[in-house]
Amino acid sequence: MALAASFEVDDLRSRAFEIIAVEQATAGYTDEAIELARSINDSFDRDSAYYYIVKNLAERALFEDALQLVQEIDNPKYRELATGEIAVGLSAAGQSDRAETLAAKLVDKEARARTLAALAVHYKKSGHPDLASKMLAGANDALEFLKGSYSADLAKSDIVRMFSEAGIFFPDALVIAYNIEDDHRHAFAALDIARGMVAAGMMKEGLAYAENMAAGERDYVIIAAVNELAEAGRYDEAFDLSRRLGNKERLAQARADIAMAQWKAGIHDESLRVVRGIETGSYRARSLTEIAAKLTEAGRGEKAALLLKEAVEVARGIEDGPDRMYALADAAGALDEMGKKKEALGLAIKAMQILETIDKKHRHIGALTELAVDLLH
Repeated sequence: MALAASFEVDDLRSRAFEIIAVEQATAGYTDEAIELARSINDSFDRDSAYYYIVKNLAERALFEDALQLVQEIDNPKYRELATGEIAVGLSAAGQSDRAETLAAKLVDKEARARTLAALAVHYKKSGHPDLASKMLAGANDALEFLKGSYSADLAKSDIVRMFSEAGIFFPDALVIAYNIEDDHRHAFAALDIARGMVAAGMMKEGLAYAENMAAGERDYVIIAAVNELAEAGRYDEAFDLSRRLGNKERLAQARADIAMAQWKAGIHDESLRVVRGIETGSYRARSLTEIAAKLTEAGRGEKAALLLKEAVEVARGIEDGPDRMYALADAAGALDEMGKKKEALGLAIKAMQILETIDKKHRHIGALTELAVDLLH
Protein backbone atom coordinates (compact mmCIF):
# COMPACT_ATOMS: atom_id res chain seq x y z
CA MET A 1 0.00 0.00 0.00
CA ALA A 2 2.83 2.40 0.92
CA LEU A 3 4.57 1.67 -2.40
CA ALA A 4 1.35 2.28 -4.33
CA ALA A 5 0.79 5.53 -2.46
CA SER A 6 4.32 6.70 -3.25
CA PHE A 7 3.75 6.01 -6.95
CA GLU A 8 0.51 7.99 -6.82
CA VAL A 9 2.17 10.94 -5.09
CA ASP A 10 5.07 10.91 -7.55
CA ASP A 11 2.64 10.82 -10.50
CA LEU A 12 0.74 13.78 -9.09
CA ARG A 13 3.99 15.65 -8.45
CA SER A 14 5.17 15.07 -12.02
CA ARG A 15 1.85 16.19 -13.45
CA ALA A 16 1.73 19.26 -11.22
CA PHE A 17 5.28 20.26 -12.16
CA GLU A 18 4.42 19.84 -15.85
CA ILE A 19 1.43 22.18 -15.53
CA ILE A 20 3.45 24.77 -13.58
CA ALA A 21 6.33 24.62 -16.07
CA VAL A 22 3.96 25.26 -18.98
CA GLU A 23 2.37 28.18 -17.09
CA GLN A 24 5.81 29.64 -16.39
CA ALA A 25 6.79 29.38 -20.05
CA THR A 26 3.54 31.03 -21.13
CA ALA A 27 4.21 33.88 -18.70
CA GLY A 28 7.69 34.36 -20.19
CA TYR A 29 9.72 32.74 -17.41
CA THR A 30 11.45 30.34 -19.78
CA ASP A 31 14.58 29.60 -17.74
CA GLU A 32 12.52 28.77 -14.67
CA ALA A 33 10.17 26.62 -16.76
CA ILE A 34 13.03 24.60 -18.24
CA GLU A 35 14.66 24.15 -14.83
CA LEU A 36 11.39 22.88 -13.35
CA ALA A 37 10.76 20.59 -16.34
CA ARG A 38 14.19 19.01 -15.89
CA SER A 39 13.24 18.07 -12.32
CA ILE A 40 10.19 16.04 -13.42
CA ASN A 41 10.81 12.33 -12.78
CA ASP A 42 8.22 10.92 -15.17
CA SER A 43 9.75 11.00 -18.67
CA PHE A 44 6.38 11.35 -20.43
CA ASP A 45 5.34 14.36 -18.31
CA ARG A 46 8.84 15.84 -18.68
CA ASP A 47 8.76 15.53 -22.47
CA SER A 48 5.24 16.94 -22.55
CA ALA A 49 6.44 20.00 -20.62
CA TYR A 50 9.42 20.36 -22.96
CA TYR A 51 7.09 20.21 -25.98
CA TYR A 52 4.92 23.08 -24.72
CA ILE A 53 7.96 25.14 -23.75
CA VAL A 54 9.41 24.63 -27.26
CA LYS A 55 6.07 25.64 -28.76
CA ASN A 56 6.06 28.81 -26.66
CA LEU A 57 9.64 29.62 -27.64
CA ALA A 58 8.79 29.15 -31.33
CA GLU A 59 5.76 31.43 -31.04
CA ARG A 60 8.07 34.09 -29.60
CA ALA A 61 10.56 33.56 -32.48
CA LEU A 62 13.26 32.26 -30.10
CA PHE A 63 14.16 29.54 -32.57
CA GLU A 64 17.72 28.75 -31.47
CA ASP A 65 16.60 28.23 -27.87
CA ALA A 66 13.75 26.05 -29.11
CA LEU A 67 16.02 23.91 -31.28
CA GLN A 68 18.42 23.44 -28.39
CA LEU A 69 15.65 22.32 -26.03
CA VAL A 70 14.29 19.83 -28.58
CA GLN A 71 17.51 17.84 -28.12
CA GLU A 72 16.50 17.12 -24.51
CA ILE A 73 13.22 15.45 -25.50
CA ASP A 74 13.52 11.66 -25.23
CA ASN A 75 10.18 10.61 -26.72
CA PRO A 76 10.57 10.48 -30.54
CA LYS A 77 6.98 11.58 -31.23
CA TYR A 78 7.16 14.57 -28.87
CA ARG A 79 10.57 15.47 -30.35
CA GLU A 80 9.14 15.46 -33.87
CA LEU A 81 5.98 17.35 -32.87
CA ALA A 82 8.12 19.98 -31.13
CA THR A 83 10.31 20.29 -34.23
CA GLY A 84 7.15 20.79 -36.26
CA GLU A 85 6.13 23.69 -33.99
CA ILE A 86 9.47 25.34 -34.71
CA ALA A 87 8.90 24.92 -38.45
CA VAL A 88 5.49 26.59 -38.16
CA GLY A 89 7.04 29.43 -36.15
CA LEU A 90 9.75 29.91 -38.76
CA SER A 91 7.19 30.16 -41.56
CA ALA A 92 5.22 32.74 -39.58
CA ALA A 93 8.45 34.72 -39.17
CA GLY A 94 8.99 34.73 -42.94
CA GLN A 95 11.76 32.11 -42.91
CA SER A 96 10.03 29.80 -45.40
CA ASP A 97 13.14 28.00 -46.68
CA ARG A 98 14.29 27.16 -43.19
CA ALA A 99 10.79 26.05 -42.21
CA GLU A 100 10.54 23.69 -45.19
CA THR A 101 14.01 22.27 -44.53
CA LEU A 102 13.06 21.49 -40.94
CA ALA A 103 9.68 20.03 -41.95
CA ALA A 104 11.36 17.80 -44.55
CA LYS A 105 13.39 16.13 -41.79
CA LEU A 106 10.28 14.90 -39.96
CA VAL A 107 9.98 11.11 -40.07
CA ASP A 108 6.93 10.56 -37.84
CA LYS A 109 3.90 10.65 -40.14
CA GLU A 110 1.61 12.29 -37.58
CA ALA A 111 4.09 15.06 -36.83
CA ARG A 112 4.72 15.51 -40.55
CA ALA A 113 0.99 15.70 -41.37
CA ARG A 114 0.24 18.17 -38.57
CA THR A 115 3.22 20.38 -39.44
CA LEU A 116 2.64 20.48 -43.20
CA ALA A 117 -1.08 21.14 -42.65
CA ALA A 118 -0.25 24.09 -40.38
CA LEU A 119 2.24 25.40 -42.96
CA ALA A 120 -0.39 25.04 -45.70
CA VAL A 121 -2.84 27.13 -43.69
CA HIS A 122 -0.21 29.79 -43.00
CA TYR A 123 0.86 30.06 -46.64
CA LYS A 124 -2.72 30.15 -47.89
CA LYS A 125 -3.71 32.89 -45.44
CA SER A 126 -0.56 34.92 -46.18
CA GLY A 127 -1.10 34.92 -49.94
CA HIS A 128 1.27 32.17 -51.11
CA PRO A 129 -1.09 29.72 -52.87
CA ASP A 130 1.65 27.70 -54.61
CA LEU A 131 3.50 27.04 -51.36
CA ALA A 132 0.18 26.26 -49.69
CA SER A 133 -0.68 23.67 -52.35
CA LYS A 134 2.75 22.07 -51.97
CA MET A 135 2.40 21.79 -48.18
CA LEU A 136 -1.19 20.54 -48.48
CA ALA A 137 -0.13 17.78 -50.87
CA GLY A 138 2.60 16.73 -48.45
CA ALA A 139 0.15 16.69 -45.53
CA ASN A 140 -2.30 14.54 -47.48
CA ASP A 141 0.50 12.13 -48.43
CA ALA A 142 1.48 11.74 -44.77
CA LEU A 143 -2.15 11.23 -43.76
CA GLU A 144 -2.37 8.24 -46.11
CA PHE A 145 -0.13 6.36 -43.67
CA LEU A 146 -2.16 7.25 -40.57
CA LYS A 147 -4.66 4.44 -40.03
CA GLY A 148 -5.99 2.09 -37.41
CA SER A 149 -5.31 4.00 -34.20
CA TYR A 150 -6.97 6.59 -32.00
CA SER A 151 -3.87 8.76 -32.28
CA ALA A 152 -4.22 8.76 -36.07
CA ASP A 153 -7.89 9.71 -35.85
CA LEU A 154 -7.08 12.46 -33.35
CA ALA A 155 -4.47 13.91 -35.71
CA LYS A 156 -6.94 13.83 -38.60
CA SER A 157 -9.70 15.51 -36.60
CA ASP A 158 -7.26 18.18 -35.38
CA ILE A 159 -6.24 18.92 -38.97
CA VAL A 160 -9.90 19.10 -40.01
CA ARG A 161 -10.49 21.61 -37.20
CA MET A 162 -7.41 23.59 -38.28
CA PHE A 163 -8.71 23.86 -41.85
CA SER A 164 -12.30 24.57 -40.77
CA GLU A 165 -11.37 27.33 -38.32
CA ALA A 166 -9.27 28.94 -41.05
CA GLY A 167 -12.23 28.70 -43.44
CA ILE A 168 -10.17 27.02 -46.17
CA PHE A 169 -9.41 23.63 -47.74
CA PHE A 170 -12.94 22.29 -47.18
CA PRO A 171 -12.73 19.65 -49.97
CA ASP A 172 -9.61 18.22 -48.32
CA ALA A 173 -11.20 18.46 -44.87
CA LEU A 174 -14.19 16.45 -46.11
CA VAL A 175 -11.92 13.68 -47.42
CA ILE A 176 -9.89 13.59 -44.20
CA ALA A 177 -13.05 13.46 -42.07
CA TYR A 178 -14.44 10.63 -44.20
CA ASN A 179 -11.35 8.56 -43.39
CA ILE A 180 -11.63 8.97 -39.62
CA GLU A 181 -12.51 5.54 -38.22
CA ASP A 182 -13.53 6.46 -34.66
CA ASP A 183 -17.23 7.41 -34.66
CA HIS A 184 -16.90 10.12 -32.00
CA ARG A 185 -13.91 11.78 -33.63
CA HIS A 186 -15.66 11.61 -37.00
CA ALA A 187 -18.72 13.32 -35.53
CA PHE A 188 -16.57 16.12 -34.06
CA ALA A 189 -14.76 16.56 -37.37
CA ALA A 190 -18.01 16.74 -39.32
CA LEU A 191 -19.35 19.32 -36.87
CA ASP A 192 -16.18 21.40 -37.26
CA ILE A 193 -16.55 21.34 -41.05
CA ALA A 194 -20.19 22.39 -41.00
CA ARG A 195 -19.60 25.20 -38.52
CA GLY A 196 -16.49 26.27 -40.42
CA MET A 197 -18.50 26.49 -43.64
CA VAL A 198 -21.13 28.61 -41.91
CA ALA A 199 -18.50 30.96 -40.46
CA ALA A 200 -16.81 31.23 -43.88
CA GLY A 201 -20.03 32.43 -45.49
CA MET A 202 -20.91 29.04 -46.98
CA MET A 203 -24.12 28.82 -44.96
CA LYS A 204 -26.13 26.84 -47.48
CA GLU A 205 -23.35 24.26 -47.85
CA GLY A 206 -22.79 24.01 -44.09
CA LEU A 207 -26.47 23.48 -43.32
CA ALA A 208 -26.80 20.95 -46.13
CA TYR A 209 -23.80 19.00 -44.81
CA ALA A 210 -25.34 19.06 -41.33
CA GLU A 211 -28.53 17.38 -42.55
CA ASN A 212 -26.81 13.99 -42.37
CA MET A 213 -25.74 14.48 -38.76
CA ALA A 214 -27.43 13.35 -35.56
CA ALA A 215 -29.96 15.85 -34.21
CA GLY A 216 -27.63 17.17 -31.51
CA GLU A 217 -24.76 17.97 -33.85
CA ARG A 218 -27.13 19.40 -36.46
CA ASP A 219 -28.58 21.76 -33.85
CA TYR A 220 -25.13 23.16 -33.06
CA VAL A 221 -24.61 23.97 -36.74
CA ILE A 222 -28.00 25.68 -36.88
CA ILE A 223 -27.10 27.72 -33.79
CA ALA A 224 -23.83 28.77 -35.44
CA ALA A 225 -25.76 29.82 -38.55
CA VAL A 226 -28.32 31.71 -36.47
CA ASN A 227 -25.50 33.59 -34.77
CA GLU A 228 -23.86 34.47 -38.11
CA LEU A 229 -27.17 35.78 -39.48
CA ALA A 230 -27.86 37.78 -36.34
CA GLU A 231 -24.38 39.31 -36.31
CA ALA A 232 -24.97 40.35 -39.93
CA GLY A 233 -28.22 42.08 -38.95
CA ARG A 234 -30.42 39.51 -40.70
CA TYR A 235 -32.67 39.02 -37.68
CA ASP A 236 -35.79 37.75 -39.48
CA GLU A 237 -33.76 35.05 -41.22
CA ALA A 238 -32.12 34.16 -37.91
CA PHE A 239 -35.54 33.76 -36.27
CA ASP A 240 -36.83 31.62 -39.13
CA LEU A 241 -33.80 29.34 -38.96
CA SER A 242 -34.02 29.03 -35.16
CA ARG A 243 -37.48 27.49 -35.56
CA ARG A 244 -35.75 24.36 -36.91
CA LEU A 245 -34.41 23.71 -33.42
CA GLY A 246 -36.55 21.13 -31.67
CA ASN A 247 -34.63 21.16 -28.39
CA LYS A 248 -35.90 23.83 -25.94
CA GLU A 249 -32.47 24.57 -24.49
CA ARG A 250 -30.89 25.05 -27.89
CA LEU A 251 -33.77 27.19 -29.11
CA ALA A 252 -33.27 29.36 -26.03
CA GLN A 253 -29.54 29.59 -26.78
CA ALA A 254 -30.24 30.68 -30.36
CA ARG A 255 -32.79 33.30 -29.28
CA ALA A 256 -30.34 34.62 -26.68
CA ASP A 257 -27.70 34.98 -29.42
CA ILE A 258 -30.16 36.94 -31.57
CA ALA A 259 -31.07 39.20 -28.66
CA MET A 260 -27.45 39.97 -27.81
CA ALA A 261 -26.65 40.74 -31.46
CA GLN A 262 -29.59 43.16 -31.51
CA TRP A 263 -28.42 44.81 -28.30
CA LYS A 264 -24.92 45.24 -29.71
CA ALA A 265 -26.46 46.87 -32.80
CA GLY A 266 -28.36 49.36 -30.63
CA ILE A 267 -31.80 47.77 -31.11
CA HIS A 268 -32.38 47.69 -27.36
CA ASP A 269 -36.17 47.54 -27.05
CA GLU A 270 -36.46 44.67 -29.52
CA SER A 271 -33.55 42.89 -27.85
CA LEU A 272 -35.29 42.99 -24.46
CA ARG A 273 -38.53 41.81 -26.05
CA VAL A 274 -36.73 38.78 -27.47
CA VAL A 275 -35.03 38.06 -24.13
CA ARG A 276 -38.30 38.19 -22.22
CA GLY A 277 -39.80 35.79 -24.74
CA ILE A 278 -37.19 33.11 -24.05
CA GLU A 279 -39.00 30.23 -22.37
CA THR A 280 -35.98 28.65 -20.68
CA GLY A 281 -35.32 30.48 -17.42
CA SER A 282 -31.57 29.92 -17.34
CA TYR A 283 -31.03 31.61 -20.71
CA ARG A 284 -33.50 34.40 -19.92
CA ALA A 285 -31.76 35.14 -16.61
CA ARG A 286 -28.32 34.95 -18.19
CA SER A 287 -29.29 37.34 -21.01
CA LEU A 288 -30.86 39.85 -18.62
CA THR A 289 -27.73 39.72 -16.46
CA GLU A 290 -25.50 40.23 -19.50
CA ILE A 291 -27.51 43.25 -20.65
CA ALA A 292 -27.47 44.66 -17.12
CA ALA A 293 -23.67 44.37 -17.10
CA LYS A 294 -23.47 46.26 -20.41
CA LEU A 295 -25.71 49.01 -19.00
CA THR A 296 -23.45 49.26 -15.95
CA GLU A 297 -20.43 49.69 -18.23
CA ALA A 298 -22.32 52.44 -20.08
CA GLY A 299 -23.00 54.28 -16.81
CA ARG A 300 -26.73 53.51 -16.79
CA GLY A 301 -26.79 52.08 -13.28
CA GLU A 302 -30.48 52.66 -12.54
CA LYS A 303 -31.67 50.76 -15.62
CA ALA A 304 -29.08 48.06 -14.96
CA ALA A 305 -30.35 47.59 -11.40
CA LEU A 306 -33.93 47.12 -12.62
CA LEU A 307 -32.90 44.50 -15.16
CA LEU A 308 -30.72 42.72 -12.64
CA LYS A 309 -33.62 42.58 -10.20
CA GLU A 310 -35.67 40.99 -12.98
CA ALA A 311 -32.86 38.53 -13.69
CA VAL A 312 -32.69 37.48 -10.02
CA GLU A 313 -36.45 36.90 -9.92
CA VAL A 314 -36.18 34.68 -13.00
CA ALA A 315 -33.17 32.87 -11.52
CA ARG A 316 -34.99 32.09 -8.28
CA GLY A 317 -37.77 30.44 -10.26
CA ILE A 318 -35.49 28.05 -12.17
CA GLU A 319 -36.33 24.47 -11.18
CA ASP A 320 -33.04 22.81 -12.13
CA GLY A 321 -30.60 23.16 -9.22
CA PRO A 322 -27.35 23.64 -11.14
CA ASP A 323 -28.96 26.09 -13.58
CA ARG A 324 -30.43 28.08 -10.68
CA MET A 325 -27.05 28.10 -8.96
CA TYR A 326 -25.20 29.39 -12.03
CA ALA A 327 -27.84 32.05 -12.72
CA LEU A 328 -27.62 33.35 -9.14
CA ALA A 329 -23.82 33.29 -9.27
CA ASP A 330 -23.85 35.29 -12.53
CA ALA A 331 -26.19 37.84 -10.97
CA ALA A 332 -23.94 38.03 -7.89
CA GLY A 333 -20.99 38.85 -10.12
CA ALA A 334 -22.96 41.58 -11.89
CA LEU A 335 -24.07 43.09 -8.56
CA ASP A 336 -20.45 43.08 -7.42
CA GLU A 337 -19.46 45.02 -10.55
CA MET A 338 -22.16 47.57 -9.68
CA GLY A 339 -20.63 47.99 -6.23
CA LYS A 340 -23.53 46.34 -4.41
CA LYS A 341 -21.33 44.06 -2.30
CA LYS A 342 -23.91 43.14 0.33
CA GLU A 343 -26.54 42.05 -2.19
CA ALA A 344 -23.91 40.25 -4.23
CA LEU A 345 -22.68 38.32 -1.21
CA GLY A 346 -26.25 37.34 -0.33
CA LEU A 347 -26.79 35.84 -3.79
CA ALA A 348 -23.40 34.12 -3.75
CA ILE A 349 -24.30 32.49 -0.43
CA LYS A 350 -27.64 31.31 -1.86
CA ALA A 351 -25.77 29.81 -4.81
CA MET A 352 -23.40 28.03 -2.46
CA GLN A 353 -26.32 26.69 -0.43
CA ILE A 354 -27.74 25.17 -3.61
CA LEU A 355 -24.32 23.73 -4.31
CA GLU A 356 -24.49 21.72 -1.09
CA THR A 357 -27.71 20.03 -2.16
CA ILE A 358 -26.82 18.88 -5.67
CA ASP A 359 -24.78 16.02 -7.07
CA LYS A 360 -21.00 16.12 -6.73
CA LYS A 361 -20.43 16.27 -10.48
CA HIS A 362 -21.82 19.81 -10.43
CA ARG A 363 -19.73 20.93 -7.46
CA HIS A 364 -17.62 23.70 -8.91
CA ILE A 365 -17.00 24.83 -5.36
CA GLY A 366 -13.73 26.61 -6.15
CA ALA A 367 -15.22 29.26 -8.42
CA LEU A 368 -18.06 30.07 -6.06
CA THR A 369 -15.81 30.13 -3.01
CA GLU A 370 -13.46 32.51 -4.81
CA LEU A 371 -16.40 34.76 -5.68
CA ALA A 372 -17.61 34.80 -2.07
CA VAL A 373 -14.12 35.58 -0.74
CA ASP A 374 -13.74 38.43 -3.25
CA LEU A 375 -17.08 39.86 -2.19
CA LEU A 376 -16.12 39.80 1.50
CA HIS A 377 -13.13 42.10 0.89
